[in-house]
Amino acid sequence: MGLGWEQLTAMPSRPTAEPAHREQREAMFAEMRAKGFIEDYAGARISASGRRFEIRGALIWPLLAPDGEKLGEAASFRDYRSI
Repeated sequence: MGLGWEQLTAMPSRPTAEPAHREQREAMFAEMRAKGFIEDYAGARISASGRRFEIRGALIWPLLAPDGEKLGEAASFRDYRSI
């Protein structure tokens, strides 16, 4: 079963990356901070139920409050597959 909207939007993204892929994730976030966004990202993730999947063609950007305070990140992706 998936998460509800409140759970999904409150969940930190860090636990969705496997320990072996967290360096790749951190490199992606460093690039996002430098460019302002990332496009066409692909990476392995873990669902709330523990199922592994890969996102493909992701667009990732920071979520900012009107005053510029960082609230988190957002992502949309074109495709995913179970792994």
